[in-house]
Amino acid sequence: MNRTVEVNGLPVALTAREFDLLALLAENPNRFYSADQLMELIWKTKESVDYRSLMVHISKLRKKIEEDPANPKYLISVRGFGYKFLSKTLYSKT
Repeated sequence: MNRTVEVNGLPVALTAREFDLLALLAENPNRFYSADQLMELIWKTKESVDYRSLMVHISKLRKKIEEDPANPKYLISVRGFGYKFLSKTLYSKT
């Protein structure tokens, strides 16, 4: 799999963890993942979880892929529930 992301035709540099997070969410659009699920699936841990790390990664990812990170269209969070990706239009697996 090619681990690249483009926004508006321009490449976006993502860390490995940012890419893994985006890939998981975008490959399963409109499916909510709890913070616990994301930590287990991406960080591969259930112990000593620091949810701030997840929130920082989500924030950085939004800054890279969203036109207006304060009002995201793609990477959506619902307080107390989790995160989801709304559309496959930004992401394609090659």
